[in-house]
Amino acid sequence: MAVLPRELECVDPGGRFVAAARAFLARRGATLAPGARGVRTLTSLLVEHACEDDGSGDDAFVEGAGACLGLLLAHAFRGETRAREGQHRVLVGELGTIDPFELVARALEADDPREAFARALEAAEAEARGEGPIASALRTFAAALDELGVPHRIADRFELAVTLDDGTEIDLSRVAEAREAGPAIARHLARMLLPQEDARASFAETKERILPRVVGDAFLTRLGASAAALATTRVAEGLHLGLIAHFGDRARFLRRDELVVAGERFEDVAALAFSRLLRRSQDLAFRREGETFVLASRDGLDAARILLPGLARALAGMLGAVPYVAAPHRDLLLASADPEALAKEAEDAYRRAPHGVSPRVYRFDGERLSPRPFSP
Repeated sequence: MAVLPRELECVDPGGRFVAAARAFLARRGATLAPGARGVRTLTSLLVEHACEDDGSGDDAFVEGAGACLGLLLAHAFRGETRAREGQHRVLVGELGTIDPFELVARALEADDPREAFARALEAAEAEARGEGPIASALRTFAAALDELGVPHRIADRFELAVTLDDGTEIDLSRVAEAREAGPAIARHLARMLLPQEDARASFAETKERILPRVVGDAFLTRLGASAAALATTRVAEGLHLGLIAHFGDRARFLRRDELVVAGERFEDVAALAFSRLLRRSQDLAFRREGETFVLASRDGLDAARILLPGLARALAGMLGAVPYVAAPHRDLLLASADPEALAKEAEDAYRRAPHGVSPRVYRFDGERLSPRPFSP
């Protein structure tokens, strides 16, 4: 009998939870059924581990048991597994997020692991109902958008990080931490999204906050009609360059009308953004993983570095051959001399990522991708 039934595997399209859960269950000779049976099995394994282990194996146990719990919760609440910057979560309900690994870790640390695990499951249920801390913070912000008539809605989310349907990214940590003052902070953040509020800030100030961001076809398709308002340009098949301005706990894409009103050319502002990115990249380096060179600084700008001047020359020196490159998601840049192997890695990374850019492989030969579209 398989350690995981098909219905539990299906809730994890990326396969990260499934792989860890299978290994965990196989080591313990256990199987995991959906629903209450699976919860009882996991509870027994947790209590057994807490009683017998000296703590040295807790990390491995949390990884495996957390993956099992994530599958059970995603199935029970019709949620989905998601990953971002090396963190794995389960999105439940309309706005909730559950960290199953944290729930398992807390139960292990408690004096009564069984009771603590039961309370952890209750907390997960509350999040799925929209009553947990993360779901409540997102609901508070969504209400503020409606109250102030902001013409945008939450299109994507991961814990307290949300992306609106115009590409604006907002961190709602302050809303969650403020408790009673949360609604006031949410209204403040929402108010800054109103067109008249953005107009108050001079473009000169905004210009100092701009960095490049590359996006794929899927991103623009997801935005629909809103995509036409963004200042973007196609730099290769399936790859588009945009400009993003950071304002503390929010970041938004630059709009075409802003450039027109300010009398600025996209190319000039992009050149300034790339010079800023180049300075931020001085201390970064690719690491070698087999035949692939990987850049994953997790600052949201790694994919944009595919357009940095001098990258082709630097990669050719490392690879000893014409470099092939890929930007599967915004926090990953890959390079290799083997395009076939790179294509498999890029497709896999793109499929698993919440901020996918492009699964394509590009070559610095002047035909598919230019390493110097703008010269700071």
